[in-house]
Amino acid sequence: MTDQTGPAPTLLPGEEVDLSNCDREPIHIPGSIQAHGALLVLRVTDLHIVQVSQDI
Repeated sequence: MTDQTGPAPTLLPGEEVDLSNCDREPIHIPGSIQAHGALLVLRVTDLHIVQVSQDI
């Protein structure tokens, strides 16, 4: 993952965004859920909830 501790980069109007590292972000392997978030696992066919994070 990228380092999120520094200030966010500033883009000027007309500058291109570099998203080349997005495909390498391990968002499909969450280590934890933030205190203000939740994780739901849904079955694709009928959107039935099959798993919920513990902080609900």
